[in-house]
Amino acid sequence: MNYFEFILKVICEKRVYGPFLTILFGMMIYKIFIKILHNLLIKGKDGFEKKRRMTIFNLMRNIITYLIYMIILLIILSIFGINVSSILASLGIVSVVLGLALQDTIKDFINGIFIITDNFFVVGDTIKYNDFQGEVIALGFRTTKIKDWEGKVKIIANRNISEVTNLSQQRASLFIRIPSAYEIKKKEVENTIRKIQDRIEQFKGVYKTEYLGISKFADSFTEYTLKVVCKSSDQWQIERDIYGIIKEAYDAKEINIPYQKIEILKG
Repeated sequence: MNYFEFILKVICEKRVYGPFLTILFGMMIYKIFIKILHNLLIKGKDGFEKKRRMTIFNLMRNIITYLIYMIILLIILSIFGINVSSILASLGIVSVVLGLALQDTIKDFINGIFIITDNFFVVGDTIKYNDFQGEVIALGFRTTKIKDWEGKVKIIANRNISEVTNLSQQRASLFIRIPSAYEIKKKEVENTIRKIQDRIEQFKGVYKTEYLGISKFADSFTEYTLKVVCKSSDQWQIERDIYGIIKEAYDAKEINIPYQKIEILKG
């Protein structure tokens, strides 16, 4: 037997090509399943429904991934002559032991499913859990991750989530306090605020604005208040953008924004 025949014989061995073909077909089946699942759940949807279905899709994709991995492993073991039936039979005992050892994990998984099916929230929603408020960036088998506007991420075990406030299904009211120096006439400030309103109403996620008038006479400034009703999930970014517009408009009109001054007396 020459070298070429030896290589050909090795390649034709079931234990050589079998695992390779099993993994290849497993990957093909996985991609087909995921594409069909995506078309059934996501395609043609938009808005809140798309976010909800995307969360379900990610969860089901993870389940399918683990199932296919398990099936591929069992097929490869059978190719190498290992008794898969005895392994499956022993899984019954193992599952009982694991069920006792992993009670919290099972609770996390089940509660994660309830969170999705009962529409508690989905990835992309802004929620409030206890005193922490932020955007849901991940909803997994065991945990939910929430990121606030400062970038802090809170990781919560799904079993601990029994009550949350979903702010994405509400409207938020922002009360923008605008200080102006006393020497600036009220009419000039209000004209500038109206121009600011026009710009704010062009923002995506803003429903309406309302000028409420003078709200405070402070030691060194008059405070004007503007109410902005917007989408809750966008309120932090909208608020930051509003203050940027106010600064630009005040600079253009040369309206002073008062700041605290400290006088140092020499003597």
